[in-house]
Amino acid sequence: MKWEQIQARWHDYKDQIKQRWSGLTDDDLTVAGGRRDWLAAKIQLRSGAAGSQVEKEIAEFEIECKCATPAAGTP
Repeated sequence: MKWEQIQARWHDYKDQIKQRWSGLTDDDLTVAGGRRDWLAAKIQLRSGAAGSQVEKEIAEFEIECKCATPAAGTP
């Protein structure tokens, strides 16, 4: 899945993101508004992980989201 698709359906993915990166708050996700770069920076800040590790984790999340894409015709 491309990040643009996640961004377009941000409200659908916020809970999954919060589960994966539990250090993020609802406010963090609201402010991020689907912006990948902002999300990566906030994850790095909250977790203390290296930028390259955060990018790897986000890329893995994108792949997982591909499996969870709603069926055709599902809003």
